[in-house]
Amino acid sequence: MNRTSKSCTLIRMNNFRIVAIVLTVASLNVMAASEDHTWTGVLQRVSNNKERSFIELIRVRGDTVKLVCDSPQCDPAAANKLIGHRVQVRIGTVRQPIYADGIPWAVISMTEEPNTPVRNFDFESYLAKTYVNQCSAPPGGKLVYIDDVAYYDFDQDGKEEAIVVASSCMTGTAGPDIHSVYRIISSSSAEELPTEDTKEFQGRPIYDRLVGNRNYRLYVDGDGLLVQDFYDGSGREHPLKVFFRWDGHQFKVAHVALPPIYSASFDCSKAKSENEIIICGNSELARSDTKLAKTYQDILKRSPEAKMTQLKQEQVAWVKNRDKTCIPYKGERGVDCLREQYENRQKELDSKLQKG
Repeated sequence: MNRTSKSCTLIRMNNFRIVAIVLTVASLNVMAASEDHTWTGVLQRVSNNKERSFIELIRVRGDTVKLVCDSPQCDPAAANKLIGHRVQVRIGTVRQPIYADGIPWAVISMTEEPNTPVRNFDFESYLAKTYVNQCSAPPGGKLVYIDDVAYYDFDQDGKEEAIVVASSCMTGTAGPDIHSVYRIISSSSAEELPTEDTKEFQGRPIYDRLVGNRNYRLYVDGDGLLVQDFYDGSGREHPLKVFFRWDGHQFKVAHVALPPIYSASFDCSKAKSENEIIICGNSELARSDTKLAKTYQDILKRSPEAKMTQLKQEQVAWVKNRDKTCIPYKGERGVDCLREQYENRQKELDSKLQKG
C-alpha cells in the first residue's frame, strides 16, 4: 500500500450539539478497507504526546484498547466532549507499535453510536440469522420465537438494553434456549452483554440442587439486578434464583437465593440423588419420609431376629424401585410419583405393624 493520509471525524449526533474534529492518520501504511473493523465501546480517554495522539476505548467485553488517532493535529479538548459516550470506531491495521488484540490498529473514523430505539428492534429477525445454518424451521414455523422482551438501562447511560427470552429451532421441548441481554448497535445489529461464567458463589456450588429438566426466566428486579429465576423437575416454586449486577464490564453474581431444606429421615445436607433433593425440598414429602422411617424402625423393633434381614432387604428394594420409577422431568411429575410411592409403602408397613 502507498503511504497515505486519512481523516478521522468525531461526530456527536442525535439530540446533542454536533462536535467535529479532524484526527489525521498520516504517514501510516493503512491496509485495504476490506480489512477494516468496527468496534463499539465507551470512549474513556483521549491523550497525546509530542509524536502522536491516542484514544482509549472500553469495549463491551470489558477490556480497554489503546488506538492511534495520531499527530499533533488531534485536538484532545474537542474529543474530550465525547468521553463517557458510546462510540463506533472504524479502524484499520497499520505498521505502528500500538497494539490491540496483538495487532496494530489506527482509527480511520469515529461517530457516536446511533440512538436506535431498542423497543423498535427486530430481535426475531436478528436472532434468526444465528440459526439459519444450524437447524431448520418446522413447516410453516420460524427459526426463532420471542417469548419475552423487557427493557432496562443497566449501565445508566440513558439508553435501555433489552432482556430477551426466546426459543430457537434447536430447543425441542426444553423451553426457551435464548436468555440474553442485548445492547443495540444499529438498526440491524446488537451485541450481547457478557455474564460471569461461574458455577460457584462464595465458595459454594450454585446449581447442584436443581433436578430433572431445568430452565429459567430472565428479568430485572426492583433493585436493577438481572435475575435468573429457575424452575425444574422438583415441583418447587423457586428452586433457585441467581442475582447479577452489571459492573461496567459484565453481569457478575451478586447473591443467590435457595429454597428451604426440610428435615427428613436422612441428612438432607448430604443429599446426592435427585429424588433425595426433591424430598428435602418438599415439606410434605419430607414428613412422609420421616413417618415411613419411624414406622419401619418400629416394625424392626417388634420383629424376631430371623425376620429382620428380610425386612431390611425389602426396604432397600423399595428405595431402589422408588428411584427407578420416579424420574424427575417436568413440573410436578417427580413429586406426584414420590407421593404415590410413599403412600403405598406406608400402607404396606402400617399393615405389617398391625399384624405384629
